[in-house]
Amino acid sequence: MSLPHVILTVLSRHEATGYDITKAFSQNIGHFWKASHQQVYRELNKMSQLEWVTSELIEQEGKPDKKIYTITELGRKALTAWFEQPTPYTPTRDEFSAKLMACSVQSSDLLIEQINELIPQAEHMIQQFQLLEKQFYAYPEKLNIAARIERLILRRNILERKMWVEWAVEVKEQLTLQDTLI
Repeated sequence: MSLPHVILTVLSRHEATGYDITKAFSQNIGHFWKASHQQVYRELNKMSQLEWVTSELIEQEGKPDKKIYTITELGRKALTAWFEQPTPYTPTRDEFSAKLMACSVQSSDLLIEQINELIPQAEHMIQQFQLLEKQFYAYPEKLNIAARIERLILRRNILERKMWVEWAVEVKEQLTLQDTLI
């Protein structure tokens, strides 16, 4: 997946400023894709050069001028071409699992400490995601298609984190048991 295609998806829904797009990344898109303010603006500039988006400068009184970006027909074609490509299952590249593997030759004490710190953080994230779900997606059957899809993405994050907490508790138990057997 690439950042320009996520931005094109946002612009397919409605025109937006770079600030609006960045805000979307900190809210609903941030559950599955991270991008900084600088990355968004850098991509918007590249996409303008590729003629995937156009922008209109709006002058404002007492505030800096703003650019409103709109997807072009060429941008829609680029988004469609990307969407039509098969999506491979993303292989897991997980540093935590690599460190767990190293526990066969290293003391597991540090990893147990990390687990003790990470479980409450993950549980807090789950609670935050569940609050978002309750606040914005409480009645899935009444949601429009965009909101239903956002809810599904949020649900995936909730379920993945719940599963990670369950797994981390099991890892902690096994590592603790391993340390008592040595």
